[in-house]
Amino acid sequence: MLRKFRIKINEKEYLVEMEELGTAPGAGFIAAPAAAPVAAPVAAPVAAPVAAPAAAPAPVAAPAAAPAP
Repeated sequence: MLRKFRIKINEKEYLVEMEELGTAPGAGFIAAPAAAPVAAPVAAPVAAPVAAPAAAPAPVAAPAAAPAP
């Protein structure tokens, strides 16, 4: 089957005839394959909460200096 095309190269138009070889009518269409089912996403494991470090003992007040005599 001859097909005619008009193409433009560098602002000059050309009329081109092309012959399709080896194709039956409608054979050019290929159906897309069906999409594969997607597995449900697996939830990421939740990390166990990290225990807070033990609080440092409260500072002990220094003994009061004795008043000078």
